[in-house]
Amino acid sequence: MPDNSVYRQETFGPVLTFHIVPGEASAIALANDLPFGLGRSAFTPDFERGKHVALAIESGMAFVNGPTSSTAQMTSGTVKNSG
Repeated sequence: MPDNSVYRQETFGPVLTFHIVPGEASAIALANDLPFGLGRSAFTPDFERGKHVALAIESGMAFVNGPTSSTAQMTSGTVKNSG
């Protein structure tokens, strides 16, 4: 995964990547290993678990069961090399 160019580049546009990991902790570690942190989403039938995962990822915006998005009224705090 880390040798794939999409893994290390900040993409803009309708791009979705999937990584299969053994569990929740591995998913959070993988997401936090990225050099960018504009927005994050967690998809799960358990909203509280999704909120926990989304908040554990180092990023400016968090969403559960929806794609990252922004409006003029939203702040777009970023972390790492985003923004």
